[in-house]
Order: sequence, then C-alpha cells, then structure tokens
Amino acid sequence: MASRPKALVVDDEDGVRGLLESLLSDLGADVVVAADGVEAIERLKTEPFGIVIADLLMPRADGIAVARSARTLYPKALVLMMSAAWTPDARAAAKEVPCDGTFTKPFTIDEVVRAVEPYLSATA
Repeated sequence: MASRPKALVVDDEDGVRGLLESLLSDLGADVVVAADGVEAIERLKTEPFGIVIADLLMPRADGIAVARSARTLYPKALVLMMSAAWTPDARAAAKEVPCDGTFTKPFTIDEVVRAVEPYLSATA
C-alpha cells in the first residue's frame, strides 16, 4: 500500500487552516499545519512534504519565503499560494518562485480540489 502524501498548510487564520486540513485529509493526504511562515520553514527543514499551501500575508515570514524554502528543499512538491490581497508584484513573486498555482481568498473547495487532485492522483 502506498503511503499518503504529506501536506503542509500555512495560514495565520485558524479557520482557513482547519478547512484546508480537513479537506486535504479527506482527499488522502497526511496534513501538518503551521500558523506562520517561520513555523512553516522550520517544519520544511525537518520533514518532507509533497504539497505546500501557504498564505501570502502572514506574521514573521510571508508565503513567498515559505514557497521558496519548499521549492528549494522539495523541487517536485506541489507549491500553491493563496491570498485575499494579490497585487501585481505579489503575483510576479509567486510566479518567480515558481509556484504551481495561486488562488484568491475566499476560495471555493472546488478550486483547491482542482489544484491538488492531479498531484494526489499521480502519487497514489
């Protein structure tokens, strides 16, 4: 039996973290959550992740820093960014990382499922 892919969800909003944790778990991932960018980067250094979903604006370290760390440590990981406050500069930074996708808060469950399902199917 294949192991479940590991996902890291990073957001300073409890509700968003909980929603994504529940959704990704239902889709077959083992999920770890972090409340800010520094916590996420520390987790990335100590355990491997196949999926990383990070909010753009967070205390201590932003989502771009998390995405860059994830991409450096796990080049084949699915790296997604979310934000309620996308600017042209932020979108350009996410593209430069490169992130595999972005979505805007509030997002729909279907948006997240469409973004992660191909990765989950490929690792099943």
